[in-house]
Amino acid sequence: LVFTVRVSGQRGALAKSITVPSNDPQAPKTSLSIKIEMKQVLDVTPPNFQLGNLQQGTITNVTALVHRTDGKKLVISKAEPSSKLVRARIVPVEGSSDQSANVIIEVENEGTPRQFNENVKLSLEDVAQPVTVISVNGRLLGAVLVDPTMLYWPITDTSSTNSEALPMREIRVSAARADQPLEIKNLTTNMKDLNLELVTKDAGKSYVVVAKFAQMPKQSVQGVISFDTNASSQPKVSVPVTVTVLRR
Repeated sequence: LVFTVRVSGQRGALAKSITVPSNDPQAPKTSLSIKIEMKQVLDVTPPNFQLGNLQQGTITNVTALVHRTDGKKLVISKAEPSSKLVRARIVPVEGSSDQSANVIIEVENEGTPRQFNENVKLSLEDVAQPVTVISVNGRLLGAVLVDPTMLYWPITDTSSTNSEALPMREIRVSAARADQPLEIKNLTTNMKDLNLELVTKDAGKSYVVVAKFAQMPKQSVQGVISFDTNASSQPKVSVPVTVTVLRR
């Protein structure tokens, strides 16, 4: 009986079984057990990076130490990033008998502000498929910082007509860099009965967008709050809004 066990990406103990049917009336089915102890060819420290918030126009460098565990010479034939956002280069570690190397990963914050989940795949010269993956996660900040970036708005009381009880939310907007003053104008929304007010906290630095319904919404709805800025990289900012009416 010839069998193949695919072990790519597996770690530690691995157990599989093969069921063999036959015409033996005493044992019409026989189960064969396969137990494997996985030993990684490469040991990567650390295997992933959580970079947090990255300022616009900056380059962040992190380093992962890669060590070959089977005693053979470490020759990384390829370090393949998952996108153009990430760059990688290999630097051998002196005095490691050619068994260790540093993988230097660079993340450059250019383009649209967003969350990112990228990786670098490492391949060895004597192995056909990539043998390990280094993950890199974080958030690219723009010239304009918005908190929250998405507004979830649950509303439970739809019967009140008291203006003081009408639902209200705030969105904080600020400049990412002190040397680049921020201006906001043309505050708009596509949501019915939602009034907006722009409050200046620190001119050129920080603002608050106050959103308040003129009357209680009767049903759940989605929309956006938008405004224009003087930032060339973010001339228009939109904040998605989800209003959920919870029935009692």
